[in-house]
Amino acid sequence: MTVGILIANQIRMTLDATGVMIPCSSCGTSNRLKYQGLGRATRCGKCSEPLPFPAEPIDATDAQVFDAAISQSSVPVVVDFWAIWCGPCRMMEPEIDKVAEHTAGKSLVLKVDTDAN
Repeated sequence: MTVGILIANQIRMTLDATGVMIPCSSCGTSNRLKYQGLGRATRCGKCSEPLPFPAEPIDATDAQVFDAAISQSSVPVVVDFWAIWCGPCRMMEPEIDKVAEHTAGKSLVLKVDTDAN
């Protein structure tokens, strides 16, 4: 049961119109990594600890955020267009996760739910 609690409490990265919102692993402060600087190392604005590069697929929740990410990103953007009912989409999910992990700092991996968007 502890694993479920840890996963439920895990803070996920999100996107907004200007960048990726990423929590600091040291102090928990939410930091914005601007799309134009995604390939550069950055530090937390509160505790100055190094922030990790986005290493997981991030949901693009609407067209405005998606457009901002693909037009302003300083690194290539990989997009997984998927749907919950699509078997092949679900089969590819672990591979998309690997791409995000292996290309952290070199690309931004986005997920777009085609039914919601």
